[in-house]
Amino acid sequence: MHRIITLLQFLWITGLLISCQDVTEIDVPDSETAVSISGRITDSKGGYVTVSTTANYFAQGETPRIDGARVRLFEDGFMVAEMLRDSVPGLYTTTFNGTIGKSYEIEVEIPEVDATLKASTWRSKPEELKRVFEIDSINIMELNRNSVPQVFNPGFYALMYFQEPPGVGDAYRITRWKNDSLFTQSIFLFDDSNFDGFYVGDPAGIPPFNYYGRFDEQESDSAGIEIASLTREYFDFLALVANQVFNVGGTFDPPPETIIGNIYNADKPDEFGFGYFGASALSTGGIRYQP
Repeated sequence: MHRIITLLQFLWITGLLISCQDVTEIDVPDSETAVSISGRITDSKGGYVTVSTTANYFAQGETPRIDGARVRLFEDGFMVAEMLRDSVPGLYTTTFNGTIGKSYEIEVEIPEVDATLKASTWRSKPEELKRVFEIDSINIMELNRNSVPQVFNPGFYALMYFQEPPGVGDAYRITRWKNDSLFTQSIFLFDDSNFDGFYVGDPAGIPPFNYYGRFDEQESDSAGIEIASLTREYFDFLALVANQVFNVGGTFDPPPETIIGNIYNADKPDEFGFGYFGASALSTGGIRYQP
């Protein structure tokens, strides 16, 4: 009997708490519209720039894109290309290829969009196009807990072999594909601080780099990879972006913060926009798994 009374008391108190809840409306002011400019120039695939504005905090979908901008590319301070407007809104492209060792920046003239965004000119800080290692080979190997490299889920994996060039300070980003579908939910960064000048894939040294797996043993799939060189500034920017994007709200996750890139107002150098324009040399490869 005592247990029944206790349960009834609990339900009554719970119902009382629920019935006393009030709906509280929080007035969140609209944030000021800001410019967002992102892109890169490469040594082999041309370049692109995306021009947009920020949206309200609770807005859904993509940020508003800006058409009608004028985008110029500079190499070592001299204009080398004017990027052309693409069919995709807010996207501007060029077939110009950069050169390792040279520095690149862009100038973006934005027309007046509305009362919240007046006409303005934005620039990026110069970015040196750094070197990248060449992929020696890519193989498929069956791996398990006793293999080198070791994996916990036995199966077939794509392994990359390469020589990291001597000289500390190289940084890279890896982009991966499966059957022409890009892995967009990952930002894979690494530098040469722990293996400068080493050959990656030496059985007696550093094992090959496991960049994809496991393959589905019943299907024929391809696994592509792109290595992009980064300046240290570009590396640090992407690392901050990765921390924000993949923050799951756990106890030990870093608190959200404003990420400042290398985009600034040409008339007000202390006013920064969002985004980053980088320069990268590319090394690409891939392999197909056949069951």
